[in-house]
Amino acid sequence: MYLSSYSELYGMSSVSMRLANILGPRLTHGIFFDLYNKLKKDPTRLEVLGTGRQDKAYMYVTDTVEAALILADNLKSGHLPVNVSSGERLLVSRIAELVCKGLGVPDAKIEYTGSLRGWAGDVVVTDLDISLLKSKGWKPIVPLEEGVQLYIDWLVDMYGPVRY
Repeated sequence: MYLSSYSELYGMSSVSMRLANILGPRLTHGIFFDLYNKLKKDPTRLEVLGTGRQDKAYMYVTDTVEAALILADNLKSGHLPVNVSSGERLLVSRIAELVCKGLGVPDAKIEYTGSLRGWAGDVVVTDLDISLLKSKGWKPIVPLEEGVQLYIDWLVDMYGPVRY
């Protein structure tokens, strides 16, 4: 709202990027990082907040940067709010499976805490319409599950493997 008003008042162009959850190198918070740390402590068991049925939109960091560059190159007068996402979603249960498999502990027992909202303020479903972004010529390069593995590989390189 403020950016839109400022753009109009001063005759400048602006874009508000409404981002999905971003994953990739240097990310040190969020579900992927939390699950990695839990498995580092106990590779036989993984406690996951919620039911596993939370459904979240994600995208890899390099795709996010590419979207920002394309939007900057396509600025028109006024203000443009744009949803930015890969267009793919992951269930939290699938995230837990991917993290366990990616860390080499596919047999870890996954236990859910049971509440629909995993934590106070959790959004159960996030899904963004990215048709406007695609109309600007953007498309994701990194498939979501590949991005998850790239991030897991980075975590292992930075903080070490999960060991029994």
